[in-house]
Amino acid sequence: YPVIIKPRQSYVWQEGKGKLASTVYISSPEQLKEEFKNLSAKMGEPPLVQQLIQGEEFGIFALLEHGRPLALFAHRRIRSISPLGGASCLRESIKMPQEMKEYSLRLLKALQWHGPAMVEFKVDERDKLPKLMEINGRFWGSLPLAIYAGVDFPYLYYLMAENKKVEPDFLYKENIKSRHLLADCKNLFSVLLDRGRIDGIKYPDKAETVANFFKFFEKNLYYDVESLSDAKPFFMELVNSLLRL
Repeated sequence: YPVIIKPRQSYVWQEGKGKLASTVYISSPEQLKEEFKNLSAKMGEPPLVQQLIQGEEFGIFALLEHGRPLALFAHRRIRSISPLGGASCLRESIKMPQEMKEYSLRLLKALQWHGPAMVEFKVDERDKLPKLMEINGRFWGSLPLAIYAGVDFPYLYYLMAENKKVEPDFLYKENIKSRHLLADCKNLFSVLLDRGRIDGIKYPDKAETVANFFKFFEKNLYYDVESLSDAKPFFMELVNSLLRL
């Protein structure tokens, strides 16, 4: 301990109602039994239990045509909504890590994967080896970064759906960053308030977190939602976030 327990699906539809569940960090056998029972009852199926891996997170992104790769992209995660994990709020495009690429393509080819996929890894602090976290079979939250770096996955997938030829292309720009500002606000408050803090998990330094948060205009930094030329999406996202408080 600690371990992670999470639903097989984030959302389910039962008895005319949508149900949402998220990852829970477990610190004892008693808590594990209780949360396993609760999540099973709520979501209608047993959840997943995983060992907690601490380390830097990477994503290998791909578009495949029945197991044949057409586009590839890689990023490293800089910050997440919570220091414990979850969706990323700041990430950077990187040179393709060959070991993770080989693991990802071996897995996706064996599955004859058709369409977009994100294969997520953590490099375990203990042995420095990449550990597979999950395969995301839908477009991912950090999708804007790939587009800013030159890989327009939605457009390429549209071409596939229209049965138009897509030539394999694995080039993209490195050292491009994208940021989800509202999600980064959540990270800031989580660190400052020690929200959800668990013994044995390192939290970032508070002063350093504040300093990094105010780096709004770094070189090669783009924003997922915020745009001076199209401000409505940001304001709608802000309104929706406030309504959920």
